[in-house]
Amino acid sequence: MELDGQVAVVSGDGSGIGRAAVLALTQRGANVVVADIGPIGGEATVAMTNGGASVFARCDVTKTRDLAAAFALAWTHFGRFDIAFNNAGDEDLFNDDAGKWMRVIDIDLTAVIDATRIAVTELKKAAVAASS
Repeated sequence: MELDGQVAVVSGDGSGIGRAAVLALTQRGANVVVADIGPIGGEATVAMTNGGASVFARCDVTKTRDLAAAFALAWTHFGRFDIAFNNAGDEDLFNDDAGKWMRVIDIDLTAVIDATRIAVTELKKAAVAASS
């Protein structure tokens, strides 16, 4: 499947599945906002796309303003938004510490809902722009 010119926002892409998703998307012609809490991993992912096809946004997915800024960057840097991949996650699911457990819920559940809500709003903007 070719994605020429489409723009994705991928969270949690400083390594692992997120990084692989960014590389797969850019290899198929998409541009990607690499939204990750860690600038070292995020910038390394951008470098692997050979520049131009991706841009880094420091993003703590538990903060709505960071998520909104990542989606806004899709518009300001690439001029559109088409694809959301809510990949950020915390693997420490079975930690009994109450504070840690709430962090897992914040990242693995609340942030996914928040990012999806923002993505739907952005897709509606794209539909309006396309019909104008």
